[in-house]
Amino acid sequence: MVDVLVRVLVSFAAMATAAVGGCFLAFSDFLMVSLAEVGEPCGSSVMKQINVNVYGSVILTLFVLLAPVSLAFVGFAICSGHRRRHGRQSIILWLLLACVVYCGGCFAVTGLENIPLNDHLAATQGHGTAKFWRHTFLPKWTAYNTARAVACFVASACYFVAFALLGDKVEYDHEQSSTQLLPTTG
Repeated sequence: MVDVLVRVLVSFAAMATAAVGGCFLAFSDFLMVSLAEVGEPCGSSVMKQINVNVYGSVILTLFVLLAPVSLAFVGFAICSGHRRRHGRQSIILWLLLACVVYCGGCFAVTGLENIPLNDHLAATQGHGTAKFWRHTFLPKWTAYNTARAVACFVASACYFVAFALLGDKVEYDHEQSSTQLLPTTG
């Protein structure tokens, strides 16, 4: 039963992380370019409004939920450390890697880089806005956002690998308990 729950959570994490990464990619790929091209004050005004509207969105909910889910996998990895049979350690390593990449490359970058830039943009007014928008906010925010997208895609790939390996282990464990035979190569 625990393995089924873990499989469901890993598949959710893989898909949700890819969805969050896709949103970040859209911003880096064409939304920020479009906001830069419409010029000041429209671009920064729209970005300020996006930063307000993101609260309560599905993507923010997924973004926030993925951090504790990722950390729960660390707990699972630690607790199941004694069950290192038949390649289970490789599943644990993929889950740990996904957690480190997501929490460090996405969640931490957001809190340490993107949010402070958003806050600074929200606080700017008048002539200082255009200079900050063009020379600081656009290049830095987009670079950090691209890093977040890449981190999400890497974490998602790690979750998908863990999911595939977990599926093999669940099937194998079921066969093992039914037949009590060692696997044969064939």
